[in-house]
Amino acid sequence: MPQIVEFPQFPGSDHRRNMQELLSILQGSVDVSDYVTFRKRLKDNNLYIKESAVGLQKFLQISSKMKSPSPLALEIASAEAPEQALVQRMWDANPPLFVAIFRCLQERVHSRDELFSIIDSSAYRGKGISRQSLQAWLDMSLGLEITKKVGISLGLGAAAEAFTDLAEAFDYDEFCEEDIQPQETEVAPEIESTPKAAIVATASVEQEVLLPAVNYSSPHEAPKPVATMGKLTNESKLTTAKAILQWWAEQEKAAAPKNQFGFEYESWMESPSETFYRIGVAAMLLQRQGESKATETFGELSKNNLLSGIFHGDMSMSETPQVDTGGLFMASVIAQRCAANSEVAIDLEKQSTGQEILAEISKVFEGCLNAESVMWIAETLQSLGALAQTIAIPKPVPREVRDTLFRLGHISSPYTDIEQIAVQAAVSKFFPTGGTDALNAFAQAAQCTYQCGRSDTCGFGCKERLR
Repeated sequence: MPQIVEFPQFPGSDHRRNMQELLSILQGSVDVSDYVTFRKRLKDNNLYIKESAVGLQKFLQISSKMKSPSPLALEIASAEAPEQALVQRMWDANPPLFVAIFRCLQERVHSRDELFSIIDSSAYRGKGISRQSLQAWLDMSLGLEITKKVGISLGLGAAAEAFTDLAEAFDYDEFCEEDIQPQETEVAPEIESTPKAAIVATASVEQEVLLPAVNYSSPHEAPKPVATMGKLTNESKLTTAKAILQWWAEQEKAAAPKNQFGFEYESWMESPSETFYRIGVAAMLLQRQGESKATETFGELSKNNLLSGIFHGDMSMSETPQVDTGGLFMASVIAQRCAANSEVAIDLEKQSTGQEILAEISKVFEGCLNAESVMWIAETLQSLGALAQTIAIPKPVPREVRDTLFRLGHISSPYTDIEQIAVQAAVSKFFPTGGTDALNAFAQAAQCTYQCGRSDTCGFGCKERLR
């Protein structure tokens, strides 16, 4: 399930006022379909900090290229208790963080420094979050009365009571294994850029793989009328699917980007065990530090043969140069796991299915890496050529694609209570050659959304045309 680790900051210290103003803007933004207008309303109400734009977009589920009202704004506008809907978003954005803070404050009041020490420790199993983002989360929690000030410390607020049962029953392992709701849509920073293209989910908890942006032609440029006759029949759904796949076959596809850690097939061929170790270190850094910091720390560790020395056990930790101590610790932990499973590279080559590969990697890093990180390792190995391309790494269909499948009439619900096997069956049956990439690209290029403005002119069979 998604764990947002970037939260928006708001000006000033009147957190309650900030959240009330934000609620007011969201409730009044159901008619806003472009980001510039939405941002202007934030600025007019003194709620906008440019440096916090990415966190704001992620939390509010919007993009700088938005073409329709924010889904969160629509949800809040229709809610009987708008503030409770925003409080619920705090939970949905990062359940492990919400639970960790809840349990700490349920036990006793804590200062902000104490809370950060706990969240930054190995005891916290969620994704790593920066101090700045945690401060932003706490500010928002105060404004929404999830927490309250108790002297110079924080305690639980009135709004937290509604989450008592959820927080007490929360189990992180089950959260990873059972909740497969895909990750939030990637948002673009404030600079002008083309939107990211695709999100790929993991077998038990999603991980996004962003494909390079491509300027796809509009599917509407060559309309292929599909008669709906008041309902979506199997024939109309098949006709639409064929039209989408034909459009997708004509598009120029961008090559996937190289991984940011510089892994290469040649290094796998020369030393598969050490390459597997390095990939494991990168995975743990990503899990604990986030992409930007993890890339920086990995670069530091790669200098002066530090990683090689740790892997081979011929480097004294007391003699290491000034590098991130957390990174050194994680590199040492991964080295111990790899040393205890020295034949893992050979064992991986023996596996014939994606599930077996995931199980093999999970066995090495049990209790150390979460399912998302295990999936990342498997996909990195496959992208290097260390695993056969014919082996399918199981990936549940992302929410964005499920929304499109639902609008096209292939599944009965886009939500997570639907069996993933039914979703996969729909993709395999109607989109065998394009899969989720074709559906994701089509939705973006065709601006296929709920309550879209093309329902009267669109040539594709869609539930929006039946409204």
